[in-house]
Parts: sequence; structure tokens; C-alpha cells
Amino acid sequence: MNGETLKPKGILNPISHGLMSLLVYGMIFVALMLAFNGPITIETLVMPAVFIYIAVRLTEYITIKKTNSVPRWLVLGSFSLSILTAAIMTILLI
Repeated sequence: MNGETLKPKGILNPISHGLMSLLVYGMIFVALMLAFNGPITIETLVMPAVFIYIAVRLTEYITIKKTNSVPRWLVLGSFSLSILTAAIMTILLI
């Protein structure tokens, strides 16, 4: 391998925290809407997901640019943002 380091990769590239936040939001939102018998539409699923992705990726880009590593607060914050957004969207739509 000539000194190469192995990094965990997804199907296409390394998985970003923005993509992981989208997956968390999607799974929790759909589960909550099914549990409370709420409407699941493209608008209610995609619009907050775009906001989450942009917010997390921008924060990730700025943070990695400064520190050259991913801090723990970014991981926890992106996960928390996804859960809170899914819960708020469920409350607003029911």
C-alpha cells in the first residue's frame, strides 16, 4: 500500500456528516409521521433536509478548514439538529 492510510468510505466517497444528518432526519421524520398518522409529502421531507444539509456541510467545511479535524460537537450537533427538526416538523404537521 506504500504508506497509504485506509479511510472508511461510502458507496461513492467518504460519507459526510451532512449526508448522515439527512439520513437521520429522514428515518426519524418518517417514523414519527407513521406513528402519528401524519402526512408524508416530498415538501415536508425535502425542504428541511436541504436546510439541514447546507447548515451541517457549511459548518463542517469551516471547522475542518480551521482545525483540520472533525470535532465531537459537530457530530453531536448535526445529530441533534436532525432530531429536533424531525420533532418540530411532526408537531407542526399534526
